[in-house]
Amino acid sequence: MHPSVLVFQVRYIGVVLLLGCLFGVLAGCGTVPRGGGVGQPAPVAAQETTKTLSAFFEVSGTEYLQASVATNETRAALNSRTTYTTIHNYVFVDQENETVLRLLPTNDTVILTTIELFEQVPAEMQPTSTDAENTIEPTTAWFLYSIVKADTNGDEQLAFEDKQTLAVSDAGGNGYTELVEDVDELVYYTLRPDNETALLIYRQGDQRVLARVNLPDRTIDNTVEFPPLGDDVE
Repeated sequence: MHPSVLVFQVRYIGVVLLLGCLFGVLAGCGTVPRGGGVGQPAPVAAQETTKTLSAFFEVSGTEYLQASVATNETRAALNSRTTYTTIHNYVFVDQENETVLRLLPTNDTVILTTIELFEQVPAEMQPTSTDAENTIEPTTAWFLYSIVKADTNGDEQLAFEDKQTLAVSDAGGNGYTELVEDVDELVYYTLRPDNETALLIYRQGDQRVLARVNLPDRTIDNTVEFPPLGDDVE
């Protein structure tokens, strides 16, 4: 065999081995997010875990304390492991009245998102200086929750792919009320300057809806369905 041919073969084998090792390293670094991914291996089933009560923290600008009831699930994909925290409930403590409140009656649901709606401060009350001592601490007025109560897509887990329920409570978890069910996605939210009205945009299937929420009454006072946006808009 000619020496140049031998050198070429050695270099070729070296390149193949290097690419093989590099591919193996990259494959071991990937993780599959909740809900899986196209063309990626499914994660190992979640380990059995016990629900635990987290540390308490103060709800911003109030006398309330809040802690979550959650599970920490470890999932493995190839050579990597990722821990997911899933919230099932909240516990509120009213420090002034020394009372304890459980938000939901059971821990069987999954709270996907918890949004604090902060009180709007009138313009005339806004600080005129950016100094730290002149800043106003934001005060939580309401909580907006997105909750999954059932496995609606049949993948044996409660996640964003399932139908969601939108609910509200005040800053101490009082008056928990479910507003609308069968929501696919919460698109937008805002608290109006009166601190008693919220505007929500959510999606149900192909339909997007604008809803006005009366927070003190825990009711939806008005809904407006979006007009058709065209066949080329998802």
